[in-house]
Amino acid sequence: MQNIWNATSQIHMKIGNRKWIGLHQKSTVEWLSKRGINGKVYKHLNNIGEFKNKIIIGNVPFWIASKASLVIAIQFRNCPPNTRGGNLTINQMDSYGAYLQAYSVKQNDGIEQIISIVNNRE
Repeated sequence: MQNIWNATSQIHMKIGNRKWIGLHQKSTVEWLSKRGINGKVYKHLNNIGEFKNKIIIGNVPFWIASKASLVIAIQFRNCPPNTRGGNLTINQMDSYGAYLQAYSVKQNDGIEQIISIVNNRE
């Protein structure tokens, strides 16, 4: 567990004021804050200018993630299926093994070509 938080602290120090938090669950924002991660909180990211080439902390749709420079998602090691997608308390997040994982997402506009390649391999 210590290695994860050390890596998180390093990410936090590097991104400085470029950090944005694209989520709105109060307990999740508090969970991040307890770990020294703070930033502007958005209920919805609708305007591309709000997040293009920015770092987003939170779980967001792929189309938004593809415009960001980096997305740091909140993941769980052992979250029961019946609690997924719900608003968890800080204690639940900790007990379910919440941790942060960074992703870079690239949009690929050649979907027809990709489908053709996949279909030809079958």
